[in-house]
Order: sequence, then C-alpha cells, then structure tokens
Amino acid sequence: RLKFSFVAPRAKGSANKSNKKPKRLFKRSLSIQAALLWFTFPTITLAADDVFGIMKALREFIQKSLRGFIMNQLQGVGENFQGQVSRASEALSATPQSWSAQVFQFVQNINQTAIIPIAGIIITAIACLEIIHSVTEKNNMNQGDSFELFKIILKMALSVVLVTHAFDFCSAMFDVAGSLVSKVGGIAQGSAFPAGAINSIAAQVAAEEDIGTLMGMAVSSALFGTVIKITGIIVQFAVVGRIIEIYLYSSVAALPFSTLTHREWGTIGKNYIRGLASLGLQAVLMMVVLGIQGALWTKITPTGSISTVFLNLIVGALVTAGMILKCGSVAKSIMNAA
Repeated sequence: RLKFSFVAPRAKGSANKSNKKPKRLFKRSLSIQAALLWFTFPTITLAADDVFGIMKALREFIQKSLRGFIMNQLQGVGENFQGQVSRASEALSATPQSWSAQVFQFVQNINQTAIIPIAGIIITAIACLEIIHSVTEKNNMNQGDSFELFKIILKMALSVVLVTHAFDFCSAMFDVAGSLVSKVGGIAQGSAFPAGAINSIAAQVAAEEDIGTLMGMAVSSALFGTVIKITGIIVQFAVVGRIIEIYLYSSVAALPFSTLTHREWGTIGKNYIRGLASLGLQAVLMMVVLGIQGALWTKITPTGSISTVFLNLIVGALVTAGMILKCGSVAKSIMNAA
C-alpha cells in the first residue's frame, strides 16, 4: 500500500494554533488522492492489456463492412442489367404514337399542314419537267404520242397517293421494327449475371482476411458499379435520341416521297426510305448488343483475383456502351443509307 505522511514544521507563538485546521484538511486530501491512485492503477493496467482486443474488433468491423459493400455492388449488377434490358426493350419496341401521343400528334400536324403543300409544289414542278423533257426529246411533239402524256399524269397521281400516305408508311415501318425488337428483347432478358459466379465470388470474398486486398476489391466493385450506371445512361441517351430522330424523319415524310416517281430526283426518296429502315434496324442491333453482353456474363468463371474479374467486367461494359453508340452507323452502312 502507498503511505503518505506529512510533517508540518513547528511554529512559534499563536500562529501554530491558527494553522492546525488547514494542515489537517491538506493531510486528508492527500490520503484521498493516494486511495484513488491505489484503486485506479489496476484499472489502467487492464485497459492497456485490452488494446489488442480493441484492434482485433476494429479489424473485424472493417472486414465485415468491406465484404458487405462488395457483395451489395455485385448483387446489384444483375438487377441493374435486367432493368437496363427491360427499359431498353420497352422503349425501343414502342412506336412513335405509343411513346408519346402528344408529340406524335404534333409531328403529324406539321406533316399535314406545312409539308404536304410544299410536296404538292414539288410534284407539280416534276410534272412540268417531265413534260418539257418529253417535248424536247420527241422533236417538239412531232414524233410524240398521247401515251407520254398519260404516263406523266399517271406518275402525278401516284406521287399524290404516296405523299398523302407517307406518314402512314413511316408509322407502319416502325411498327414492324417494334415487333422485331420485342422478340429480340425477350431473348436478351434471358441472359443475366450468373448466380453461380456470384456465389463463387462471395466465397472468395468471405475467405479473404487481408484488409488491403479487400479494399482493392471494394474499389474495383465500386468502379464496376459506376461503369454499369454510366452504361445505362448511355443506353437511355441512345434510345431517346433514336426516337427523336424518328419524329424528325416523320415530320417531313411527304417531301422525299414526292420525288419517288422522278428518274433523277427519285434518289432522294429512296435514300429517305433507307434511312427509315436503318432507324428500325438500329433498335434491333441495340438489343442484340445488350443480349451479347448478357451472354458473355453467363460465361464468367471467377478464378484467380477478384479484381481481375471486375476489370474484365468493366472492359466489357465500356465496349457495350461504345457499341450502343455505334449501332446507328452500323445500321446505316447495312442499309446503304447516306
């Protein structure tokens, strides 16, 4: 035990008597401090012995948090991909009328009220050119016959029919494209991130004890989740951009259709029809790209480093995003559209 003693100096006279009470209080305070030190010292020693236990608990907490973060990122991949395929299939298979009835009505009114009158002028101009060409070709009609005039009238009548039904032709073409996209989308939704690969990766993550390795896995999984979200944004951007391009094509449908019956100007209408077909084919190709991505994910074999697996998935997602943006040019090259 700790013992403290206090020897007060002797004082002479009446001052010694007046200082006795403060000296007693001081001695009592020292005794209380000594008792507190006696009981506190073993407690301090016990806390120092538990430092390793606290560090171990902190290490386990960090490991558990990192493992949970990695698995949340990994399990969300399949859901995000399935959501992307479902939303893309729904948007790409939608016709211009079903996607937005108000915009469809607005575009149809533009075609009927503003574009068709201009198309009528073009038809008249083409007819005049045909008559002039017929007259000059047949030596001022000296060798001509009435059949040439009948052909010109027949071409004008056919042009009028094409112009008045040009918007309906565009809608019918995208109805066919929407049907194809629905069939391809049903196949693409069957491909998803395999559950076996998720279970294998989960087992490897659970067996990993090194915090540095777990942090590397967490960073890789977070980067992969970010890339998947960016890919979804790119897909939606391409889908919305395509439907707006369809509305732009449909709003002026009467103009190129008015040139189809002319020998030289007919290339304008033919190229316009190829552009419509390429827009429909673009939707099919986009669904094929998403289906290829899902099919490649089903072949994943998580062997080796988990970070390498996530790196391969990131590269695949970036390639998918690039191909989604390139589907338009591929479709135009297939249909030979300018």
